[in-house]
Amino acid sequence: MLPAHHHLLKWATRRGFTVEVVSEDEVDYTGTKWLEAVDAVEAVEEGQIYLKKPGSGTSGYLAGFNFILEWNDAPDETISDWGINDITIAWDMEYTEHCKRYPINTEFSRSNN
Repeated sequence: MLPAHHHLLKWATRRGFTVEVVSEDEVDYTGTKWLEAVDAVEAVEEGQIYLKKPGSGTSGYLAGFNFILEWNDAPDETISDWGINDITIAWDMEYTEHCKRYPINTEFSRSNN
């Protein structure tokens, strides 16, 4: 099972979004390479992941997610919160289906939002 932040970053870059990783009000990564984005996320304990249109510079956020690593070591809870729009709902639905293939327990349910 992919941790939520891995799934989100892979999902976003495959759909052509530019990913921006922010921690402590500083941009740690901007780009379209999912493994580089994962490295940026995993280099800090918490922050935000923003999805943008390609080539939109510092503007053009389409979706935002908060992440906390090492909070409780549950791979499906590394993304802790997100705004609600068509993009975030689409990712959440796909990640929920992904998690169902690897149930953590027999009573699987996602508790985020």
